[in-house]
Amino acid sequence: MSLDSLAGRSRALEPMETLYSTARRRGRPWNLPPTMVLERIVRLARRCEGLFRVHRTHRTLYARARRQFGSWAEAVRAAGLDYELVIRRAQKRSIETRRRRSAIGRRSRRPNP
Repeated sequence: MSLDSLAGRSRALEPMETLYSTARRRGRPWNLPPTMVLERIVRLARRCEGLFRVHRTHRTLYARARRQFGSWAEAVRAAGLDYELVIRRAQKRSIETRRRRSAIGRRSRRPNP
């Protein structure tokens, strides 16, 4: 390989190196201040999905909130949200999802006449 081709390759990799230099260590959650964690929780709660399945869709936020506030429930309460209402909405959505999936499964198992 010539020096010119190596120089071209190193220039092509520059943006990638900046990504890795600012990346967090593997397995470590974001180092967000508590105010940012609370802001993100409020923003997620405003979506039509609410906080349903946040532990799966936003794992790093969930982990950081638990570390900073002791539990997800305390983080949600600290964000000024009614945690019991959040739980009821999540349970309702979970039941609706199960029923919908169950109905789809029953339809696919019916024999065709």
